[in-house]
Amino acid sequence: MNCFALVTEGPCDQEVISNILIGFNRNKNLDLNLVQPNRSLSKNESQGGWHYLVNFLQTENFRNIYQFNKYVVIHIDTDICEEPYFSIKKTDSEGKAKPIYQVYDGIKSSLINAIGSEFYNKVANRTIFAIPVDSIECWLLPIFYSNNQNIRNKSINCLNALNEYLKNKTTPLKAKSQKYTMNYHQRTEKTKI
Repeated sequence: MNCFALVTEGPCDQEVISNILIGFNRNKNLDLNLVQPNRSLSKNESQGGWHYLVNFLQTENFRNIYQFNKYVVIHIDTDICEEPYFSIKKTDSEGKAKPIYQVYDGIKSSLINAIGSEFYNKVANRTIFAIPVDSIECWLLPIFYSNNQNIRNKSINCLNALNEYLKNKTTPLKAKSQKYTMNYHQRTEKTKI
């Protein structure tokens, strides 16, 4: 049985979450099953993005991954919260930013609805939600900006902040690109716990 199955928005997110799990578990040989998006597909057949993720959660294939994996990690960024499927406003009626836990709870609730409450209740103790504020790149800022509290605590435009740091060190990152995945993977090989 695999230890963790990863169901994410994209392959770049799989890279970040894989490295977090490897570091947290202090096991470079951690058994990871990269389920969604399917990385064996060609670039033209890619099934990355939140639409594919939500659709996948509603399938029998998603339910079946619990048979072969101890835990299932489901990742989605909160930057999509205002999309019609989620319809979660980032601001209240007075235009003030909502507390992030309200956005997180709304996204998580939408994902549970996609999974189906009855099935989710059976596997809740084996399901891990990885729902970053804005985007997964925000999780990376503390690694690169350890001496700058303002930037390491950012919760918007994190990809731009990350690129600002890396621009003299490597090629700028572009979310959902092969270069992003490779540059991130090569970079984290040196910084794994």
